[in-house]
Amino acid sequence: MILNTDLTGETQSSSEEPVKSKTMRGAAVAAALFLGASSSIANDLVIHAGALLDGVADTPQRQVSILVHDDKIIGVQRGFVSPAGAEVIDLSDATVMPGFIDCHVHISAKLPGRTNATEYRLTHSDIDRALDAAVFVREMLQQGFTSARDVGGGDETVSVRNAIDAGKIPGPRLWVSLEPLGPTAGHGDPRSGIDSGLSHPGWNNGIVDTAEQARIRVREHKRRGATVIKLLPSGGIASTGDDPNQQLMTNEEMRAAVETAHSLGLKVAAHIYPAAAIENAVRAGVDSVEHGSFATAQTFALMKAHGTYLVPTLTVYDVFYSAARDHPELLTPGTAAKELADDLLPKRNLPLAVKSGVKIAYGTDIGEGDHAQHVYRGVGGDAVRSNAKCRRPDRCLRPHWFGTSRALCRSRGNPRRSFEGSCAIQTGELCHERRRDIPPQRRTGCRGVYIRCARIIAAADLFSHLRRWHLRKFSISS
Repeated sequence: MILNTDLTGETQSSSEEPVKSKTMRGAAVAAALFLGASSSIANDLVIHAGALLDGVADTPQRQVSILVHDDKIIGVQRGFVSPAGAEVIDLSDATVMPGFIDCHVHISAKLPGRTNATEYRLTHSDIDRALDAAVFVREMLQQGFTSARDVGGGDETVSVRNAIDAGKIPGPRLWVSLEPLGPTAGHGDPRSGIDSGLSHPGWNNGIVDTAEQARIRVREHKRRGATVIKLLPSGGIASTGDDPNQQLMTNEEMRAAVETAHSLGLKVAAHIYPAAAIENAVRAGVDSVEHGSFATAQTFALMKAHGTYLVPTLTVYDVFYSAARDHPELLTPGTAAKELADDLLPKRNLPLAVKSGVKIAYGTDIGEGDHAQHVYRGVGGDAVRSNAKCRRPDRCLRPHWFGTSRALCRSRGNPRRSFEGSCAIQTGELCHERRRDIPPQRRTGCRGVYIRCARIIAAADLFSHLRRWHLRKFSISS
């Protein structure tokens, strides 16, 4: 047996037995359970999948039936079976796979370059941002993302997460950090770059200037509904007056925040650019490094030794670079020059991270927009494969997982080459839509029909988790 400890501290076990034999034997057991069920037959579903990518094998399973009973996946069986009384969802001409995970989002954030960033921030409330987020999370789900980690928002992110969990609005499963924690005049200080006479009662929620204050802020965030903590150890690019090459939080502040978060069962993501700051944060115990743009081979070696994840967020650099080039007046004051100077570096540095063997998770750092653009372009191939092994965005990667999520994605043709179709099954929804010849940046709406279905998890780990994963059913109209 191999023991795997995830980022929440749980210890999982997995068999070294070949996946194929385990899956086949499990499928036979599942079929027996399915066919022998005597009650609630209306809750039985069968999904006929032309191809199934489970992330366990390098090649898809062909022509299989995914068996669902009482909103639990109980097996994957070869061939197309249609037991009496079961509802059949015909995806026999499609490729089916677990949904994607975006480990770095800001669900209420508008794309840069479309509106004046400072004006929007000062003239809109958390209610406005929550309504924006409700639109963006639905689009994210329809793009095939079924889990996401929001690492920088406010109370609106908690409200949207709770609404999704309660079945009030469609969206991916969310982990939220509330306001990032950082120092005065740092990357997360809302007062930077504006009239010093302006104030807002929420602008101090993320300010940390001492170790003791770090402990208090983490505890406050936990009380307010945070399920992950975000730190800002270094300066940033899209913020006024700070330097992305400098460490701005002290090592003591980072250690205090991490220790407190871990004592509360929360994982810690850290926005960091320079190598020295990354290394200090890794030694302080952060669970993931966001961006990591100026890391060196030594930095990645330290991250690998500590099991720290890298979330390189390539997507955001593309969109900010374009905005800085074409509409610098719409960005936060004084940031366009930093974007043009630094935004091309992360993509050049990614091969070094891949070569080092550090664990990489996929993240976009956007809210509005196309979360899959680097999946389509192939830039994030290794990252997507690695990240998709996560059962949850805040857990580490198990060696043979493609994923556990609330959704399946469907692709016409070979998804390793292109996504010509999409499908999301989430908390009772199946969204069908043919999207042939539509470029990725326009794939933001689903005009299909919603059908009750259930969460799909990787076949190889299906049976050990059968009793742990449940779905709440709800229905909405398209």
